[in-house]
Amino acid sequence: MSTPLAARVATFRQQARALSVWGAALCGVALASGASAAYQTRFAGGRSLVLVDLRTLVIADSVALFTGIAVVLATVVGLALYARFTRLAYALAPELGVAGLSMSASRAAWGFALPVVMLWRPWRALSDLTRGLDAALATPRAPRAAADASGHYRDNAAEASEQTPSLPPAPLGQAWALWWAGQMLSLAITLARPAVYSLSTTRDLLTLDVASQLCVAAGALLLGRVAAALAARVAALANRVAVAA
Repeated sequence: MSTPLAARVATFRQQARALSVWGAALCGVALASGASAAYQTRFAGGRSLVLVDLRTLVIADSVALFTGIAVVLATVVGLALYARFTRLAYALAPELGVAGLSMSASRAAWGFALPVVMLWRPWRALSDLTRGLDAALATPRAPRAAADASGHYRDNAAEASEQTPSLPPAPLGQAWALWWAGQMLSLAITLARPAVYSLSTTRDLLTLDVASQLCVAAGALLLGRVAAALAARVAALANRVAVAA
């Protein structure tokens, strides 16, 4: 027996809330990682090395390592959550009257796990989904025929159509650009570190690391907002379907 639409929409909204929490949590972890990198620049400035407290330096390195690993693990968790979220959204789309999606639910979900493909396919899947949901919400309901007091039928097309509720924006473009700018910059820094032999270059890499973590933090926060915005659109369409039924 298939799951009722209302229950599946409720599950979808729960997944969106989980992604909102994930976005806020990863934002905090990435900011902590950026702060630890900013603190490490003190020891790469040259003038502080003669007075450096080795214990403080070890603690700073440990915090940077811990937060860096936490960002990587949280990123993997977020991709898995978004893959599940997108798969369910694509499965719900036909029942909600959403048309024009460019891929299947499985292809949309696997896009979050496949190397290289994850650079553009998830963005395309979420972009198509957002446009499809907005188009379905903008489509007016078909007019109904209703009987008046005399028993004669009249066309309700002239009746005021129900207003589409105010929905939060889905900043997908900004989120995707910030997310991958931070991830690619962080990867480049990781690959470059073993070849660094000067304090000035180390300081430059640490500064770039701060910038990359700020991008990841902002991107994660915006991706959480995207999930909440999509959930609001799905809920609005589900309410329309329930009223029409």
